[in-house]
Amino acid sequence: NLELFEILADRQKPTIALCMGEFGLMSRVLAPKFGGFLTFASLRDESTTAPGQTTLAELLGLYRFRSITSTTKVYGIIGWPVAQSMSPMAHNAGFETIGWDGVYVPMPVEGSYESFKATVLAMIDSTLNFTGASVTIPHKGHAANLVQEQGWFDGNLSPWPPGAINTLIAKNGSPMDMSSGNTDVDAIHDLILDAQNDAEWPICTVVINGAGGVARAAVAGAWPEDTCVIARSPEKAKKLVNEMTDSMPDSSRRRENWLQSIASLDEVQSNRRIYINCTPVGMTDGPDPDGLSIPIPDMDQLAPETVFFDTVYNPIETPMLKSAKEHGYRTIDGVQMFVKQAEAQFEIWTGTTAPEGLFDSMVRKNLST
Repeated sequence: NLELFEILADRQKPTIALCMGEFGLMSRVLAPKFGGFLTFASLRDESTTAPGQTTLAELLGLYRFRSITSTTKVYGIIGWPVAQSMSPMAHNAGFETIGWDGVYVPMPVEGSYESFKATVLAMIDSTLNFTGASVTIPHKGHAANLVQEQGWFDGNLSPWPPGAINTLIAKNGSPMDMSSGNTDVDAIHDLILDAQNDAEWPICTVVINGAGGVARAAVAGAWPEDTCVIARSPEKAKKLVNEMTDSMPDSSRRRENWLQSIASLDEVQSNRRIYINCTPVGMTDGPDPDGLSIPIPDMDQLAPETVFFDTVYNPIETPMLKSAKEHGYRTIDGVQMFVKQAEAQFEIWTGTTAPEGLFDSMVRKNLST
């Protein structure tokens, strides 16, 4: 895509230049930014004439094609896969509402650290006007490594490096002045606080299922509560706890307590108050869409105020949440987390509060159809 934009910049006559497939969507959407003579779109999904071709409705509505100019700031979601992400819909609608000269596009990058690093640095060093990005599976850990290597971590956005980054920011609109943060952390923290206030628990104890990027954000978001980390591999859980507690206040005591509490999913305990799934189990088009990420015990085994929280947002009601509701427990769905973290990103990038209720209503409507 970047090489193609250079071709457009050096054109001597009206030029149409497009990349094919899912990776080429950016070239189709950003054609007017770089002076492309035209782009192609289909009337319907089933009538596309080339791989990666978007529909006319998506081009004009979702991506606001007619508002894109040479000054338009470029944002996106970096991950693999990203085709089903709700982020472009939410952020582009927000930009439209506040009149922001920006466009948010999918940025698919295959799963290696080398590809992630090369792509991000190339976008920064290009004429793309790259201004910010959301980072999702499998690159949140890769983003943390790159941030550490480049010195992009911003302590004002996160209390300590959580080992996973979900937000890249070009400070003052300059791609050469990058910063980063993890809005998942505050989103999870706020949802835990809301649940605590509703239940008025004397002590909040949190069980986190997973050991990847989202689990790292959950550990940081749950702090300073007592936390239990569960993973298919106990060694991965121990590694996460060791790395996270290294930079936490009172780290030695917390590491000792948390390592002692590492358990298995078979050990769902009555003294726990919030169970958070941070794995892709139950996700539409994920590795186990029908799987139960956390077994739900009968009501007499846990306090009725116990909360089951899923970070997966598609579907809205995952198998775990459905089972928890059927057993009478309280639930927090992944849309709530998605919206909170996306609204925080929007405000970081634009300096303006996200339009109230817009992201939530759009995502729920889209996932319900």
